[in-house]
Amino acid sequence: PAKQGKSMLGWVVLMVMVVALVRWAAFEAYLVPSASMEHSLLVGDYILVSKLAYGPLTPQTPLQIPLMYQRVPGLGWPSYSTRIQLPTYRLPGFGPVQRNDVVVFHVPHEQQYPADLRTHYIKRCVAVPGDTLEIRQGQVFINGQPAAVGEQPQTSYFVEVANPSPEVAQALHDQQVTDYTQPDGLPAPAISPETGRLGYAISCSASVAAYLRGQPYVQALTPTSPPVAALFPDVADFRVSGL
Repeated sequence: PAKQGKSMLGWVVLMVMVVALVRWAAFEAYLVPSASMEHSLLVGDYILVSKLAYGPLTPQTPLQIPLMYQRVPGLGWPSYSTRIQLPTYRLPGFGPVQRNDVVVFHVPHEQQYPADLRTHYIKRCVAVPGDTLEIRQGQVFINGQPAAVGEQPQTSYFVEVANPSPEVAQALHDQQVTDYTQPDGLPAPAISPETGRLGYAISCSASVAAYLRGQPYVQALTPTSPPVAALFPDVADFRVSGL
């Protein structure tokens, strides 16, 4: 029985190592977390992503509990240690990202986590290196030509509220409103340059905007124009990490 137990444990360890290796280097399943890709992907969909397409990234954080991500389920403890942080490299893949590819990437905010352990987002790539991307009155232009617009495009708004608070920021975040300049992604209070009133500068779809207009904490929701030639998202590690 003791030998059988050791043999079984050895097989379990081997299987965990094989699965972890496959997830890192070849394929991994992801859950669609938000409605931004609706009509292509729905909330709750599982997709199997090939990491061989663009090439897998070498781990930045090697000290992790296999098959866990960010936290230990049920306990809330970190499932990793940052005692060792390695430089990351992308191994060769089948080719580069192409326009209109659906890609999975680590969000540039969440700076409380190592770059390779941040939340995964699933989006469609509309432009590639060398392209000129412009947004004019909600229409995307690539190299001066109008591009196809998804069925859930986002618009920039200023949300006026009587009293900005963590509760209001969380309520906005619950509607998939994310501030990519903040470590936790929660929208930061701002002052409207046009009215001087307090609120939040956000981007969201028309359906989310309609929902927000009906909330008691929203005094006004006004479309705004993004800054000219703005870098998005403008956070230091995103500019250099390529993750």
